[in-house]
Amino acid sequence: MESPKIERKASIDLGNGNCKWTKSFPLPIESDPFGTLIASYPASGMRVVWQQIEGLTSIRVGDDYQYGGDRVGMIKTQYPHYEGIWSYGSTLDQVILVTRNPRWAIPSFHHILSELNYAQEWSDVNEYIMNIFTKRSIMENWIKWRDLKAFSEINLWGWHIDFYMENGTQYWNDLDLKELVKNLFFFFNESNKPWPINEHCVFDIDCVPVAHVSYDKMRNPDTGVGDDYQFGGDKVGIIKTQYPHYEGIWSYGSTLDQVIIVTRNPRWAIPSFHNILSEIDYAQEWSDVNDYITNVFTRRAPMENWIKWRDLKFDSEIDLWGWHIDFYMENGTQYWNDLDFERVGEKPFFFFNESNKPWPINEHCLLDMDCVPVAHVSYDKMRNPDTGPGELSKIANILREKKGMTVLSDEAIECIWNQTWTFSTAPRNENRDISSPSASDYKFTNTQLQAMLDKLEFMKNKYNSTPWINHPIAQDLVLTFDVYIKEVAEELEYQNENPVPTPAPNPDYYQSLVDWYATVGQGDRYNVDKVRGMRGYWPLVKNFYGEE
Repeated sequence: MESPKIERKASIDLGNGNCKWTKSFPLPIESDPFGTLIASYPASGMRVVWQQIEGLTSIRVGDDYQYGGDRVGMIKTQYPHYEGIWSYGSTLDQVILVTRNPRWAIPSFHHILSELNYAQEWSDVNEYIMNIFTKRSIMENWIKWRDLKAFSEINLWGWHIDFYMENGTQYWNDLDLKELVKNLFFFFNESNKPWPINEHCVFDIDCVPVAHVSYDKMRNPDTGVGDDYQFGGDKVGIIKTQYPHYEGIWSYGSTLDQVIIVTRNPRWAIPSFHNILSEIDYAQEWSDVNDYITNVFTRRAPMENWIKWRDLKFDSEIDLWGWHIDFYMENGTQYWNDLDFERVGEKPFFFFNESNKPWPINEHCLLDMDCVPVAHVSYDKMRNPDTGPGELSKIANILREKKGMTVLSDEAIECIWNQTWTFSTAPRNENRDISSPSASDYKFTNTQLQAMLDKLEFMKNKYNSTPWINHPIAQDLVLTFDVYIKEVAEELEYQNENPVPTPAPNPDYYQSLVDWYATVGQGDRYNVDKVRGMRGYWPLVKNFYGEE
């Protein structure tokens, strides 16, 4: 049987430079689109770029925090779990089975019970329904419930799958109306087999699923523009990444075909990156990040923490900003040791320097794709009403006529740029202005601004000389660097003319920053005790720790 066609609204080109912005929708999985990687240094305005791509192409753009799969015409149920009810009789025709890792599903279920005050009857539930998805349960109550219910719930998790896959295998006694196994009743076990077949799967519907959906993958926007940390393996059209920065990951293999590089003035990119780290409580593991994901783009970091992080990390982050550009422009120039799998350049490893050249070429740019960008987009220009439509036109020209891509005409670009700002509901950097100091309050020292200016001058001179002198992307970068240089130079001049008091020299200051960073979870990533526990990795690196 042919798969049904998936209809997708596009932003509408009304002609004469007019347009109508519409929601984006996922590409059909079978479309096999021409793939584009959008690469940026962290906090370089990726969110703004993908919002504009949504307006331009109407292809769903995903991020680490949201999934917008607009599906209607279905009924959701937890049946046969005791929290579900078969209320729909024989009105449905097919089943899609949804699963989630029980490691997360069971605690999440308890959070809902807690939010409902453990109510059972609908009349009682209704009193607490507004609490749903507002707060996690009290830890003490979670531990009590977990220790009481964990074994039955893990069985119910598995039996729920069996019920549908085996077309109604019923694990409870028909007289156990709530399927709760309370008092007189019990769940069946192996000695009771064959278990009965539930009447709903005999008379109402064929319960065998026509498809399986993983919630864990569903959180991954794996159609449209995806995210490197949530890539699901399909060829999805567009992926955004911060790779090779340590906050990025190359999860998309060889599924993409071209690169667009996005830059932002490091004067603003570096503080914005730290704001994100602060909002996620400096978490490293995705399981920890997920606890704080709704904080992103809500508030800037406490000023005290910004100053500590800035003074500890500035030198490495300004280098990483430049090396990120070099990585793509030079088709994979790798600034880290292969054994430094975190790509952080921390002890016992270090980032390469000029004496280590020629640096190796990253295997992804040798085997997976040509990493040299086909276009450069400036986030700073993208935000500007005078230059934003022009930056969006660059993306349009790169995507237009590529397989699976739907792109508006040139005359509609300015309109869709404006309408995306007006109608897109995704959180953005400006949301932080509501409850935080201004972005301009997060300053650098004069020494740091001078180092930033030196880096920008170096990057400008590099890409304005042989072999880049006639390279169109390199020359576009040079023009952008000029803008960045002017902005940083003006701020440095102002600070020199208006000096602020500085603290007295403190020989213990740097170590205090290292100690602070370790307490917030980001320092000492290669702790010897941690690494020694990595059985396959330890033999490769133990010599770095002075062990034979």
